[in-house]
Amino acid sequence: HCNDCSIRKVLNSALMESVNVPETVVEHDFIMNGIKRKKWFKVSASRVVTDDELFGVLSFVDITTQMEYEKLLKGQLSFDAATGSLNKYALVNTLKNLTAGKDGLTVAMIDIDNFKSVNDQYGHLAGDKVLNLFCSAALTNTRKQDIVGRFGGDEFMLIFPGTVTWLAVKALQRISTSFRALCINELGCSPTFSAGVAEFLTENIAGMSVDDIITKADENLYASKEAGKNRVTTSGISRAFK
Repeated sequence: HCNDCSIRKVLNSALMESVNVPETVVEHDFIMNGIKRKKWFKVSASRVVTDDELFGVLSFVDITTQMEYEKLLKGQLSFDAATGSLNKYALVNTLKNLTAGKDGLTVAMIDIDNFKSVNDQYGHLAGDKVLNLFCSAALTNTRKQDIVGRFGGDEFMLIFPGTVTWLAVKALQRISTSFRALCINELGCSPTFSAGVAEFLTENIAGMSVDDIITKADENLYASKEAGKNRVTTSGISRAFK
């Protein structure tokens, strides 16, 4: 409704509050040839009184191209170039947003076992393919709301919002089975991964920092590596993948 739109609010501020409104970025949906398109403007408003009549003067600058470019850059900053999954920057921001909410979550830190030997034996292109196949397996075997990203090198992070430990472990088992099958089919090798899982309940997540969350999952990942790899560790309990 026009009375609720941001442009009207800028004008009302100038008219009703007797102040000049500095440049404000507003967005508005337009219907063009039957297609809805979002456009952004820098809008400023000033109050003008002449011959005892009150006028509001609006100034518009179309900044749609600039805003779309900024969104594109922000998107590029959020994704890992090699795998197309979220990168560390985006993963950390996602965790920050989730910990500010009211729901618990489970986090898994994952490391491809003996990844250097894959590069040495099959070449770096095969190593890149292994990373991509892991992402494919992870995305296929998790829910739409779950988060998959590359934390760095051959290490990945999975975030399961509103999920308890045992459900995350079941998902990791599915990913392990799928990952090995994909690698055998496409590369003729069968790499494995190790995982550390940490659950954060609704009642205790509020005061935790992102570093605390990552550290706890990382400690369990280290325990999996020490226990022989190809397994998942949760709260001191280590289980080998089947």
